[in-house]
Amino acid sequence: MTAVVAESHAPLDAAVTTEDTLDAETGRGRPRKWSTTICLLTYFALAVIAFLPHGPLNPHVLPVAGPANPAGSDPLQMVWFLSWLPFALTHGLNIFHTNFFDYPQGVNLADNTSVPLLGLIAWPVTATLGPVASFNLLIRLAFALSGVSMFLVLRRWCSSIIAPFVGGLLYAFGPYTVGQALHLDLAFVPIPPLLVWCADELVRTRRMRMWRLGLLIGAAGAAEMLISPDVLSGCLVMVIIAGSALAVRHRHKLKELLSYLISTGAVAVATFALICGYMIVEMVAGPNHSVGAIIPPASLQGLHADLLGFVTPTSNQILAPHVLAHLGNEMVANNLSENGTYLGLPLVILLVLFVRWLRNDPVVRVFAGMALAAVLISLGPTLTIGTINTHIPLPEAVFAHLPLLDNTIPARYDLYVLLFVSMILAIGIDRLWQRRSSTSLINETWRSRLGPLGTDARWARRARVGLVAGVAIASLLPTIPFRSQVPYWPRTLTGIIRQVVPPGSVVLSYPYPTPLHDDAMLWAAEAGVNYRLLGGYANIRFDNAGHRWPPLLSPPYVQELLGYTKTGDRWPAPGKLEPADLTALHVFLARYNVGAVVWWSGGHDPIPAYHYLALALGPPSFRAHRVAIWLPVNGHWRSPHDEP
Repeated sequence: MTAVVAESHAPLDAAVTTEDTLDAETGRGRPRKWSTTICLLTYFALAVIAFLPHGPLNPHVLPVAGPANPAGSDPLQMVWFLSWLPFALTHGLNIFHTNFFDYPQGVNLADNTSVPLLGLIAWPVTATLGPVASFNLLIRLAFALSGVSMFLVLRRWCSSIIAPFVGGLLYAFGPYTVGQALHLDLAFVPIPPLLVWCADELVRTRRMRMWRLGLLIGAAGAAEMLISPDVLSGCLVMVIIAGSALAVRHRHKLKELLSYLISTGAVAVATFALICGYMIVEMVAGPNHSVGAIIPPASLQGLHADLLGFVTPTSNQILAPHVLAHLGNEMVANNLSENGTYLGLPLVILLVLFVRWLRNDPVVRVFAGMALAAVLISLGPTLTIGTINTHIPLPEAVFAHLPLLDNTIPARYDLYVLLFVSMILAIGIDRLWQRRSSTSLINETWRSRLGPLGTDARWARRARVGLVAGVAIASLLPTIPFRSQVPYWPRTLTGIIRQVVPPGSVVLSYPYPTPLHDDAMLWAAEAGVNYRLLGGYANIRFDNAGHRWPPLLSPPYVQELLGYTKTGDRWPAPGKLEPADLTALHVFLARYNVGAVVWWSGGHDPIPAYHYLALALGPPSFRAHRVAIWLPVNGHWRSPHDEP
């Protein structure tokens, strides 16, 4: 995140200081509070509309993934994370470590997308309406607050209302945010614009006292850490790039800035450490902390932007011809959730014109440089054009060999492309809005040809600005409403589990929880996290390495049958059922002190699983439509030959 070194920019500063009192056209006072309030409320209204007909506090539905989007399991995992923090705090447990899933080893939640700050914010909703309602509320707030944050930050450089509103609209509902709609931690991005504001204050204006600015930077960075360490690491990379470039470009001014930078930085670091120090300790040295890359760096590096993707829409855009959308969907390794590259040809052309026109504006120059740097990183280790790898090396290749950055997904730097593009667009629109002289983005020749639209009349100028903003935004309109649906299992399932399964039990479930099928994590969350779950979906550590797949416990046949899927599975396929495999289930249940077995018929292959459980354990203790639960009797599991 960046700003410019102190340079005089009198017209801009004058506009900022007078914007709250004077109209740019008449010099009379104007109702800024009302117009600002309307803009801010519009972001919230649009966030609600985007998910209609389902409301923001719906406790029964969740957003679902469409074709080419492999993130369908992530909302279920996030619902469990949102339920954990209230449960842990009310039961005196460590919020960053749990064995309530992936039992018995457990999970270091500091190494996962556990969003403790969002869990804290949504606690009242979780306690009253449940964690599903919390997720629905937070994902809408992610869009709305991202737009609000960008709008308020852009007021620093814009004197009109329309320009910051358009910038906030693009940032909140742009291709990156829409693509990450199932990743709450990555879509909730109101902090990055605030960090840009802080950087501009730190380097350019320096009107805020050092200790106050340091507190703000430290608190903002800590908030981002408690939402998404992934986004914060990207912010730090952009800070390093911007700081290095500005230090070289303005090295003669460093001496006068040094005292302010050091003092403010010291307060920021101290504030950040005070808030996040415990989380960082858990992350690097806590129980079961991750070692090395969770996913092989080569796989992560494959998720990078395509150069043609900046002008090729995907099915996430409503104005996307089928042929182009099909090509766009194939980019970024056919992963639509990570494909936030698209900007559209009209916006790209407009950005080039704005940057050229405002090349003497130091703010625009720096934002343009940062947008280009983010584009370069997002393209990954080698240049790809139209899904064809040119094998031309790019600087991002070094990330795979750097500690802490070896988990980088290059395509996620589309966030910072969108961040700086939104700011450049807003500043450009604002300058068009203010422009009253005969020279502007449109030259004299074209002014005469445009007739009334080429004049400097107030209505004509506003029409031109509206046209520019409309053209820039139209091609980026997302495909709404976003899909949400009721989970496939019976709505009564979690209530049945809450009534039948003894609190504190260890539960073996079918489907066995994995990154492909984490349904049981949602059951546990809705049941109040009152039992421990074998298996799960998280970054974990075993064999002194990082993994996402649950470890294969012994005897392995149990997991191989209950958790095996025909595609993408990391466990061996189960062999033909033998008598010894029935005994293996009893050994498994005794070894891990299992207190309940829950079966739901919605798995990939339900008949063999139910047949296996019934042969080994006899008739279930509870049976309802598509649900069966086995419980031990007097502390012992029944065999098929026991009397019911």
